[in-house]
This record gives sequence, C-alpha cells and structure tokens, in this order.
Amino acid sequence: MFTICRNTFLHRKELARNRREKSATDIDTELEAIPTTPLFHTGRPDPEQTFFHGLIDEEVVAAIDDLPPDFKDVLVLSDLGDLRYAEISEVLEIPVGTVKSRLFRARNLLQERLREFAISSGYLEEPAP
Repeated sequence: MFTICRNTFLHRKELARNRREKSATDIDTELEAIPTTPLFHTGRPDPEQTFFHGLIDEEVVAAIDDLPPDFKDVLVLSDLGDLRYAEISEVLEIPVGTVKSRLFRARNLLQERLREFAISSGYLEEPAP
C-alpha cells in the first residue's frame, strides 16, 4: 500500500510540474464559478448522506481490504487515485491488458461482496430463483 501511495504521489507531482501555471485572475474566475451554498438547504442533516458516509464507507473499505493484493492495487489506483490504464500499467509495471482484466475482476468481486452485505442488511431484496 505504501508503494502505491508513493508512486501515486510521484506521478501527480510529475503531472503538476508539466501543467501551466495559473494566474491569480484565472483562479479568481474559477472560484467565482463554484456555488457556495447548496440549492436546497433545510438546515437538517441529509439522512442519505449520513447513511452513505457512515455504514457504507466502513463496508466498502473492508470489502476493498479483502480483495487479493493484485486486484486491490489496480482498483485503488484507478478508482481512488484517478489514474488511467496506461498510468497504472506504468506504476505497477504490468501490461495495460492486465490492468484492464484485474480492474474488471476487482470490481466484480467488490460488487459481489457488497451485494451480499446489502441483502443481509435488508437494503436489497434477494433475487428470486
């Protein structure tokens, strides 16, 4: 996991070096475009957000931790690190085709694990035979 984090950090540092610098005017323009308040604010916490940030986050992290290391590395770099297939291939020193197949399998394993959790918790009905 340390190697993944290190390589992701180094990759992003390299990308940042290759990007053009933004002027203060560009930054001010971008900041003005960002909405500062939600469209609908009731003053109460959103129950859906509370649910997803609590229970599900822990279950997703546990499901990711249970993945085989090869699948977990690719999934973390792709879905959490926002790296492209070619970048993951470079970081892990494996062919792009291997990245794609491992990512596909990792997502399927994760989906199976979380489906079982959703059914056992009553969030999803078990499919009819």
